[in-house]
Amino acid sequence: MREEIIQFGDDNRLMGVLTLCPETVMDKPLVIILNAGIVHHVGPNRLHVKLARHLAQTRFDVLRFDLSGLGESLPAPPGKGYEEQSIADTRQAIDMMQERFGERQIVLAGICSGADNAYRTALEDTRVTGLILLDPYAYQNTTAQISDLAKRAQDPERWKRLAGRLLSGADEGEGTDEVMEDDNDRIPPEREVFGQQLQRLTDRSVRMLLLYTSSVRHLINASNQFQQTFREFDFSDNLEVEVLSHVDHTYTELSSQKELMSRLDGWLGG
Repeated sequence: MREEIIQFGDDNRLMGVLTLCPETVMDKPLVIILNAGIVHHVGPNRLHVKLARHLAQTRFDVLRFDLSGLGESLPAPPGKGYEEQSIADTRQAIDMMQERFGERQIVLAGICSGADNAYRTALEDTRVTGLILLDPYAYQNTTAQISDLAKRAQDPERWKRLAGRLLSGADEGEGTDEVMEDDNDRIPPEREVFGQQLQRLTDRSVRMLLLYTSSVRHLINASNQFQQTFREFDFSDNLEVEVLSHVDHTYTELSSQKELMSRLDGWLGG
């Protein structure tokens, strides 16, 4: 395995790190890891570094790079909105990888907004044949809501915190335990639109792995709930969903990181 800093794209504005396997394996896809939010290409808890190096050891060539204006990449010229520019940047990353390594299949991976950008790019670019989406868009499921409320009601520490706030005169709703971890500015498409888009991708034979963590437990906390939510669609075997209810959003624990790598090995066929 070796690593190489690379500049590419319009005016070489984009910066990234290639993590290369010892020898080229033409039948394996090229993997591109996108920014998680505003975190630069090392990823939260250095997760992108660890994933890239692990995949290279299992004979994949990997790029982790910064979108325009993030990390070490320069801002883009004015004219495009965030989503449009993110797609353009990712397509330039695909261009560079295929120019260098041949027209191999492309797998895009990302957490949270990185998953969103990977997903949007796949809708626009038929060279993308695989998606690894960590905490992608999630949609309200009644079963998940009931399960989450029941679990919270059984937590004695939560009741102690609530009693303490009431005795101190604090508002009942105050406290970080009541704030869902995925509160952010992401605006998902309508559920039906998301389902239709997933259907387009599965009909195009794009393989997708969707992994959800505890951060969206109020929306989805069991794999079969995804099928319930999108019951009118047929994603066949191209779409796999798994809920890692013991894992936090940024895979902080080393055991969670190892579990993720093992799951990706199985899905990618490493």
